[in-house]
Amino acid sequence: MMPISVNIDPIKTIRFQIEICPISWKVGTIGGNGRSIVKPESLKVYQEAFILQALRWRPEKKYMELPVCLMMNFLMPLPKSMEGYTGSHIKKSDGTNLFKATEDAMTGVFYKDDCQVCVGLFSKSYVRTSQDKPFVEVKISYLKE
Repeated sequence: MMPISVNIDPIKTIRFQIEICPISWKVGTIGGNGRSIVKPESLKVYQEAFILQALRWRPEKKYMELPVCLMMNFLMPLPKSMEGYTGSHIKKSDGTNLFKATEDAMTGVFYKDDCQVCVGLFSKSYVRTSQDKPFVEVKISYLKE
């Protein structure tokens, strides 16, 4: 097996946190042929709210076309029935779908196209108490070409 190795030598890094309840990427279809894809309204609302809050960290245009390392930590709401739980979040939503929904929202604001994300990493866990608000932590590193 080939060892996994990532060489990250960023020329600029941006870190921020958005207080928002993460929503995962879900695709619905319109019509019987299953070919027309539509974003559910809840996903559109999440992506718009995320970007409105994230705009203050928008990079200068010179970084928009560089390769990107994107890391995200999704802190999910803790149900009252699980108060005191400190383990991993292993319920729905899937971490990859949370990452995809947020990565797509950032397209056009933090990078020109999400195909520029050449390294991606996510984690998901619960906030500490049921009174704490959920949020998303983001770290974007712009890499040398």
